[in-house]
Amino acid sequence: MPQFINAIGSGIGAFLDQPLVKAILPLLTLVLGWYGRKYLDYFKWRRRQFLSRLNVSLNTVEDGTLKIRTVFEKSLDEIFLNTYATGIVAAAGEKTTPDDPIVPLPESETWHILNSLLNAVAEEFKEGAVRRDMGLPVRVERYYLCLTREKADDIKQDKLRAMMIKQDLLKSFPKTDLKLESPHHSLRVQTLRQLAAALEKRPQLFRSIEICLSA
Repeated sequence: MPQFINAIGSGIGAFLDQPLVKAILPLLTLVLGWYGRKYLDYFKWRRRQFLSRLNVSLNTVEDGTLKIRTVFEKSLDEIFLNTYATGIVAAAGEKTTPDDPIVPLPESETWHILNSLLNAVAEEFKEGAVRRDMGLPVRVERYYLCLTREKADDIKQDKLRAMMIKQDLLKSFPKTDLKLESPHHSLRVQTLRQLAAALEKRPQLFRSIEICLSA
């Protein structure tokens, strides 16, 4: 048997050493890689799964209605700037459940990852910070940021989301029924109530950010 295996190995080696095979192999690898990525992208699209991106979602309640707005959506690489860090976030995102949508970041990495998120969000509002420094009129509010991955059978898009919500609102999030702009936003109401319940128990998974805008 060892001789048979060695013979097969030698035959494969000789085949791969042929000039034509050496010339074609890199191209074949490139083509197979391209088709592999296309198939994977198709599979993710059909499942509405976009876990390589992070959506920063602003949540507010106005006149008894939950309103959800996107602040920005970027790839994980754009926010965390390091493939090791993005791997930590992606792996932790796999561990959320319908009962606990908060991404369970490793304790040793939590501050650094959430600080990168805070920096990315703060950059979107840098003009207000400069206006404040110059003594120009601004309005200031404090918000919480928390990394989540909501899970439900009828979820429209499966992705990582950073929930952004006023601190005072999250601390006293309504327990009564809210009006919704869309029926599937009922999942977000559940998520925000889960965040409110977790705020005191796991404060390390929340970051506070001060936002300044022109008054």
